Amino acid sequence: MSEIRYPDESDIDFSKILKEVTLGVHDSLQRDRSALVTETNLDEELENQIRCVLLDVHDAIVGLRRDPTRAENTVDDQSPARSRAPRAECGAHPMESLRVATVLFEVALPVLAREYSSAPGVSTLAISRILHQTIMARVVTVSLSYVSFLLAKLHASRQEERRRIARELHDRVLHSMGVARQQLDLHSYHADRQPAVAAEKVAVAAAQLHEAVRTVQSISAELRRCVGAEGLEQALMAYLTTHTDPGLRVAFSTVGDARRLLPEVVEDLYLTLREAVRNALRHAKASVLEIAIEVTDQHVVASVSDDGCGFDVGHPPIDGGGMPSMRERMQILRGTMTVSSVPGAGTTVTVRVPLTGAML
Repeated sequence: MSEIRYPDESDIDFSKILKEVTLGVHDSLQRDRSALVTETNLDEELENQIRCVLLDVHDAIVGLRRDPTRAENTVDDQSPARSRAPRAECGAHPMESLRVATVLFEVALPVLAREYSSAPGVSTLAISRILHQTIMARVVTVSLSYVSFLLAKLHASRQEERRRIARELHDRVLHSMGVARQQLDLHSYHADRQPAVAAEKVAVAAAQLHEAVRTVQSISAELRRCVGAEGLEQALMAYLTTHTDPGLRVAFSTVGDARRLLPEVVEDLYLTLREAVRNALRHAKASVLEIAIEVTDQHVVASVSDDGCGFDVGHPPIDGGGMPSMRERMQILRGTMTVSSVPGAGTTVTVRVPLTGAML
């Protein structure tokens, strides 16, 4: 948190203004249950932003008082730069910034008008213009920062997906082809001496090559597949049909209409749930897999549960099962992901995504 700076104008009690405005904004956001006042890191950042806005406004008003002809150019571009830390990295969405901007304007304008408008050349309208310009300049800065933040997360997610495909090709395809080649070499060795053994080696090689082909086809299908018009549930069912063994019992339940979700929400939600299903199929050794999706006007909550081997969440598997990519996709959607697991008692992955502005 940066060191507090106060203006030295003797006729203005800036600390009083800062305290009154900050408390007013906090009270309003608390009534709305905003994350910006319930999470410590965001709360500190919010206080810092309020202080910087008021300092910028003060500088502009002081300049206007000294030179009333500046009324049409109220924000001084030459004023000292304030801290403009990107709130995106703290996990806040630009919609939160707009909410704060509205609240800050409503709370600060009466206070600033009371304290400053008595001076010659400073009208309430001029103060309103200065405050609006100052706040919106920060909203733009935060929004641009959030775009950069999302692009970085998207790039990281794509990189993780590439690494996963590389692991699949190395661990499964290359392994199967290596075994097949070894078996063919053994066939050549046994062909003249032990024809029966040689025939077995060819059979093993053929099975390994068939498995390699299936893996490549599976990866190719995943790269081509998107949710599209078929919907989230059908896309997941198609994946399950292709990848599950007959002995695995799958239970699928949906509450609400997932078809109303915006395409970008559905796609990232599908990829996250697909990764959770993939982890269960590959690592859990489960006999039951349950997928549940609930869609309301406020949120979508989805979970993937299995009764498999589980793991210690404090010491997850080394490869992570694509967890970083899953969390990044949820962060892009302003959502959360929780993983609960106990060794020997299965695993549940739950994601929750707010749907304000994300419904058709």
